[in-house]
Parts: sequence; structure tokens; C-alpha cells
Amino acid sequence: RVRSIAEAISGYLHVVGIKASVQGVPSVTYRKLQEEGKLNALIHTFSFLGMADVAIMMSFYYEDSPRDMAGDPVMFQLKTDGESTLDPTKRKAIYSQALDRINENAYNMVVSSYPAVFVHSKDVRIETGSMSPYGAILEDVYWK
Repeated sequence: RVRSIAEAISGYLHVVGIKASVQGVPSVTYRKLQEEGKLNALIHTFSFLGMADVAIMMSFYYEDSPRDMAGDPVMFQLKTDGESTLDPTKRKAIYSQALDRINENAYNMVVSSYPAVFVHSKDVRIETGSMSPYGAILEDVYWK
């Protein structure tokens, strides 16, 4: 599914004069290309494990590592500041700045939804928020 999304985006880029190609590679190869600075863009799925808190996204994309394709020291600082407080008002203010900066600079863009559907009998109860495209958290699945 991700490849077809990447090919569609590549096609749109071609229409506006940007030469783009899609290179589907295994995770190990992608990490190597990333570490060598050979990726200009990346299209992938990451569900953030169904967590509503932006902190997991910030630590994934803006950690001091090759995954940080933006290389923006302000984003790294906002990530660090957000991780260092549990005060909800402060976290909201910090992460609001971070999300504004992401949008202003187009560091990350959601290009499609990636729904997950779990079919189960009426005898099973699954807690809200325990599902992601990678599966359900088994600790949150119960017999009624």
C-alpha cells in the first residue's frame, strides 16, 4: 500500500516539474541510506501506536539521529522541552509551537489515512485506543 501512495505522490511531483523516483527497499537498506544522508524524502507509515500525545512523533522524527531529516535545532529543543515537563498547559504550548513549525516548513505531511479494521465476535471487548495498523494490544482485549 505504501508503494502505491509513493508512486501517486511521485506522479504529482512530475506534473509540477520535479523529477522524483520511488525506491522500495527493505528497512535495513532504508536505514543505511538514511544514515548516509542519501534520502531526500521518505514516505512511510507509522501509527504512533494509537497514542494521541504528539511526544512519540516528536521523539521519532526529531531525535538527534539520522531519522531527523529536518536537522532543525529549534525542533530538537522543542522536543526536549516537551519531554521534560508533565504540566499539560506547558506541554500544549511547547507542542503547539512544534506543530506550527512542522507545518510552516513542511517537515512532515499526512498524505492519506491508513485505517485498521479488527473483526471480532460480540463476545470480545477491545479497549478504546488499543488498536493500531500493527495490531491490537493484547492486554486490552477481553472476553465479555
